[in-house]
Amino acid sequence: MPRAWVRGMHVELVGSSDSPFTPGDAIYGVTNAQFTGGNAELAIAKEGMIALKPRGLDYIAAASIPVIAVTARQMLFDHAGLSKGKRVLVHGAAGNVGAYAVSMAHAAGMYVLATARPSEAAMAYASGADEVIDLSGVPQPRHLGSIDAAIDTIGGPTQRELFVYLQKGATLVSAVSPPDEGIAAQHQVRGVFFLVSVSTGELSSLGGLFDTNRLTVRIGEVLPLKAARHAHEMLDGLRPKAPGKIVLSVS
Repeated sequence: MPRAWVRGMHVELVGSSDSPFTPGDAIYGVTNAQFTGGNAELAIAKEGMIALKPRGLDYIAAASIPVIAVTARQMLFDHAGLSKGKRVLVHGAAGNVGAYAVSMAHAAGMYVLATARPSEAAMAYASGADEVIDLSGVPQPRHLGSIDAAIDTIGGPTQRELFVYLQKGATLVSAVSPPDEGIAAQHQVRGVFFLVSVSTGELSSLGGLFDTNRLTVRIGEVLPLKAARHAHEMLDGLRPKAPGKIVLSVS
């Protein structure tokens, strides 16, 4: 796949004469399938994993989008196969991927149930949730066995609690940990684990949603590039952080 040299979210140099990009283009996206090498003033990116930056967003906002928004979109539509009128349970609705999943499902006309702590309920409703469930309490009987798909953004032991909400033939999709095949079979549902694949097409489609205000950005922390280690310690839970995406600013 041809590559482009990117400086400060602008194309510096392209790797082939037939590249869809030209030097000076404002872009957003990822560097490669491993999402490495991006914490730099000059980065090399695969052309098939970048797209023109949404016109209505600044660079900080655009930089916060690619991986988490594409993950949410692929979970809902590619792997769960959801559409208007379906009922979806988003597990971890206050997180970065979860918040996008709630917003996208709401925009697509689905009925959205979201799991969140009581302190995060307002945030989930603001993202577009119709109902919020606190899984630390007793499951709400009226929802048991009535959901078309569960979107798991947390994984771990709490993933098992989602199965009772799913009707037969439903799908549980996780980008965090593989669903237990035995439990899935017991409940007659399909379990899916996947790794996100970011592409120019995905990013271009998302850009249209942001430019038409059907999706909004949520940024948590903006740190200078030299604080990259600090940012990774925040991701690892070693330092406190605000809700939302962490962005490194290259000045």
